[in-house]
Amino acid sequence: MIEIGMNIATKDPKRPGEIKPEAHVIDAVVMKCLEKDPAKRYQSVLELQKDLAMYLRKNYTELLKTSVSVQDYTCSASYCGDLIMINLLTGDIPTAYKYLLDFVHYSKGDVKAEAQELSEQIKMRMEMGVTEIPDELIQKAEIIVHQVSVGFGKKG
Repeated sequence: MIEIGMNIATKDPKRPGEIKPEAHVIDAVVMKCLEKDPAKRYQSVLELQKDLAMYLRKNYTELLKTSVSVQDYTCSASYCGDLIMINLLTGDIPTAYKYLLDFVHYSKGDVKAEAQELSEQIKMRMEMGVTEIPDELIQKAEIIVHQVSVGFGKKG
């Protein structure tokens, strides 16, 4: 136990990519979390959330491009939903709105109508210069996105 404690205090941990090569894409985030100097670590959960969101945004954007290219629009709607939530939760409202429009295009039935209504509400707020989305609209987006991810709303 003493040796483990000393290693934690004095040695830098291995990067995730050294242990599992495909994990290299999150090396910087993990290593910043494990930084010995507290001033070099994330200073807030929001800071960490934004860095993780950048990773997820890139990943889901690539998955979305692939699903569109093979015309798997069910997956496209699901990836758009994830991108909507990532961008809403990190405060990037214009990008969330862009993916919401794509989500409307790829979704069907009741979900499509609900997503269209949500997109109009967000557009109105953007036009008014509102920089924050109220919790009730974020919750509405979560419900709509969840419906697509579990396969609801496919009628129509």
